[in-house]
Amino acid sequence: MNMKLWNTLQLEFFKLRGRMLWLLPVLLLLLQAAWMWWGMKSMSHQEIIQGWQHYLYQLPVLNAIMLPVLMAVMGSRIADIEHKGQMLKLLYTVEERGYVLLAKLLCGGWYLLWILLGQLGTMLAIGMYKGFYPPVPWGYFACYMLFTFLTSFCIYLVQLLISLLIKNQAISLIVGIAGSFCGLFSLFLNITPVNKLILWSYYSQLFLCGMNWDRASRNTEMYWVAPNWGSFLLLAVGFLVTLWIGWRLLERKEC
Repeated sequence: MNMKLWNTLQLEFFKLRGRMLWLLPVLLLLLQAAWMWWGMKSMSHQEIIQGWQHYLYQLPVLNAIMLPVLMAVMGSRIADIEHKGQMLKLLYTVEERGYVLLAKLLCGGWYLLWILLGQLGTMLAIGMYKGFYPPVPWGYFACYMLFTFLTSFCIYLVQLLISLLIKNQAISLIVGIAGSFCGLFSLFLNITPVNKLILWSYYSQLFLCGMNWDRASRNTEMYWVAPNWGSFLLLAVGFLVTLWIGWRLLERKEC
């Protein structure tokens, strides 16, 4: 890592020491863990057999609702510290704007990584305690981590740019809440060309499990879905394009 970027990243973590940013991921994990534990208590034998699939089907739904709001709050908290102290102009005089953006991006990515590791650990702990049928689908778990991280990281990048470019942080939070609704409604829309243009819909586009529901017997059957690498690559390209555009906008912005 470039030494200048490393020093800027260390400065970001130093500035966040007293802002208790870690509390937001912890609260999210506790809420999701409580939901998984509560759902586990009422599982039928068939659901236990397909337990891993149930979690990998239901967690993206929770993520589509909760993570966009969390990314908006994190982006706002990380950027607002500069606006409140009128420090952005001073910061740009001693650091390149691109390094400031990358440092704040990596800082948020660090918290996001721990959120997903916490999710994975909770799934494994509850699944093994309940006796979900082996083997553990490590390959699908790896895809889930990768897909969820990239989707959330893209959302965080957008929210961070809004928070850095616009002093009024309410706008960033409104975008985050609106994105959460978009992510939720995209779960019920099967309009592929439209969904691909909606960033928050990638939680559902990158589903790894599907569900068949028998109306007569009222039974559900879960099945694995092949990873959607096409949508993943499209999202990755979109991330790089957004990063480049954001970099250019920050360079031209008057403090």
